[in-house]
Amino acid sequence: MTSEIVRQGRAAWGRLKKGNGDWADWILVGAALLEGRKIAMRNARTDRPSGTGYVQALQSWQLTNRLDLRPLERNDLFKVMAILPDIEAWRATLPPARGGRASAARPRCCTTIGKRPGRPWSVSPRHPKLIFDKHGAKQGSVA
Repeated sequence: MTSEIVRQGRAAWGRLKKGNGDWADWILVGAALLEGRKIAMRNARTDRPSGTGYVQALQSWQLTNRLDLRPLERNDLFKVMAILPDIEAWRATLPPARGGRASAARPRCCTTIGKRPGRPWSVSPRHPKLIFDKHGAKQGSVA
C-alpha cells in the first residue's frame, strides 16, 4: 500500500526528471524519501539509517516506488530535509530575482551554500549525527 506522500513524491520526481520541476517538487520527493526511510528501517529491523540491511531495504523501496535518485542526490536530499526550516528561512530572505533562480535549485545547491560562512546551517561532515527513533523520526543530534 502506497501512501499519498509517496504518490505525490513519485509524481514530483517525474516532473523533475523531465526538467519541469521546482523546489516544491524536491521537497515532495524528500518527504517521500523520509517515508521510505521509515519503511526501510523497519524492514531492516534497525533503529539507524545505516548498514547493509538498511541500504538494501531502501534501494528496494526506491525501486518499487520508481524513485530512482542517484545515491548522492538521495543523500543531499536527506540532509536538506533534516534542516529544511533553516533553508526555508534563508530562502525567504532572497530578493525576488534570486528567489526565482533558487526555486528550481537542486538539494546540492542548498547543501553547498550552507557551508559558506555566515549561513545558519551546516551540512559538513562535522555536522552532528542525527538520532532517529525506530520509526525513522528525527529525535535530536549528538556532537
